[in-house]
Amino acid sequence: MTTLGRGHTTIRLVRSLRRDRARRDAEGLFLAEGFHLAAEALSVRADVMFAITSPAIERSEEGIDLRERLRTSGVEVHETADAVL
Repeated sequence: MTTLGRGHTTIRLVRSLRRDRARRDAEGLFLAEGFHLAAEALSVRADVMFAITSPAIERSEEGIDLRERLRTSGVEVHETADAVL
């Protein structure tokens, strides 16, 4: 697992995609934010490029289960601080 800071290119990509629908459309990408949407993406076998988690994922069984599902699905998982997300 890689820890990402504010200036990391992956964090900048996520922020850009979050605020710019035209970029999401042009790149053919979407964001699945939150436990439920991320779990649904895994359930429908979406092509998940990567996941970014924060320590908050450890605060619930749902989060712990999701992180394990991401890892066992072969998804590249990065961690960052709550404030960065």
